[in-house]
Amino acid sequence: MMDKITELYNRIGLYLPEMLLPSGHIDLQKWSVVACDQFTSQPEYWKAVDRFVGDSPSTLRMILPEVYMQADKDAGHTDQAAEIDKINLNMTKYISDGTLRSIGNCAIYTERTLTSGKKRKGIVLAVDLEKYDYSPHSTAMIRPSEGTVTERLPPRVAIRRRAALESPHILLLFDDRSQEALSVFENISHSMKLAYDFDLMMGGGHITGYRIDPDAQYVELIRFAEILARCGANNNSNMVFAVGDGNHSLAAAKTYWEELKASGAHNLPAQYALVEIVNIYDDAMEFEPIHRIIFGINTEELIALLVGSIPALCSMKVIYQNTGESQNTAGYIETNDKNKQIIPFISTDTNGIIEITGSPYKNAAGTFQYCLEKITQSAKAAAMKVDYIHGRKALEELVFSSQNSGNAVISNTTTGFYMPEIGRDDFFATIVKEGKYPLKAFSIGHANEKRYYLESRKIR
Repeated sequence: MMDKITELYNRIGLYLPEMLLPSGHIDLQKWSVVACDQFTSQPEYWKAVDRFVGDSPSTLRMILPEVYMQADKDAGHTDQAAEIDKINLNMTKYISDGTLRSIGNCAIYTERTLTSGKKRKGIVLAVDLEKYDYSPHSTAMIRPSEGTVTERLPPRVAIRRRAALESPHILLLFDDRSQEALSVFENISHSMKLAYDFDLMMGGGHITGYRIDPDAQYVELIRFAEILARCGANNNSNMVFAVGDGNHSLAAAKTYWEELKASGAHNLPAQYALVEIVNIYDDAMEFEPIHRIIFGINTEELIALLVGSIPALCSMKVIYQNTGESQNTAGYIETNDKNKQIIPFISTDTNGIIEITGSPYKNAAGTFQYCLEKITQSAKAAAMKVDYIHGRKALEELVFSSQNSGNAVISNTTTGFYMPEIGRDDFFATIVKEGKYPLKAFSIGHANEKRYYLESRKIR
């Protein structure tokens, strides 16, 4: 029976790895921290996490939060090489001192209760990096859902080259409108061994995990793989999974694996990567737009640059409104005109909306990103800094906190742009047809609802 499971799982790029979890004496709430690519403009969040963790064993000591990758002097971390050294030493220490223990080759069925009360279900296991390709217009079984910024890979690859462990924040999506696949394990969760059950730190909700034993649950594992294979056929391509979160971490794992292959290596632990797979139609799956905030340039100057950088045969109209009352912005604005895209913006001095017609991009985020990448090449934008913000509230807090900074230069040069929501009914079809969504077009849930690091796997 195990041979049949292995054959089926290999066919769709899955693998049941030897999983590691913290030993019983470890405080799981301090161990488990949110994905490294969250709160990138809020170093105070990560400082609070550091205070909460203290000297306890924690995945915080095995990651490099992206806020520090930006070498922000205000964050207090500028020496990436030294940080990477510490990360790899901590991984080795957690293996040798008994912090981590093996629970054997298995998968883990997870139920994440969000702060809204909704429950998101998933399966933690490994994927074969030979089945993944992050290049534009990939035809692989596992594909990115957005563009990969190769400049962001080196620090992640540097960590993985020497890492003894991996711990995932990667979410892969599959297209199961009938919601059959995960119900296979949901229906028998009462009979599976509890792997963990605790409240996540910093308002992250609750997480429960059950060990899926390939000897005891082999019937369910086979049924699950058969449903996934069928889901992959639904989109008229061989794509089974789209990367929903953590594409750059998965791309770093792929890059390192290609390095090893080039040196003659094959069939090593590094050929695989630990992930959680989630149904895009899960009731708790909420697709949130990722907004843009731009520092260092006056709002009017910025808008003028955007207008001057629109794609060919495209037009852009700017409507200023509520000057002096920008905190009352309408935020999201919908339109039934399929040829029109609307992007609201806010600053401490003014707000308004940008109307775009005739864009070659299906989504307003694609049009905006095109313009943004074009204007960054302008001399006028030399001092401009762009960040990608999860959550409307966080965007507004960052814009209007500059108003209270006491620095007139800062307060007059911060502008936030609201991006539109992404639908999931044509999500996979869009990737198959167009190759990917634009960079940072969407996020799955709010920042504190992202995957927390918890399970680990040896990769050396």
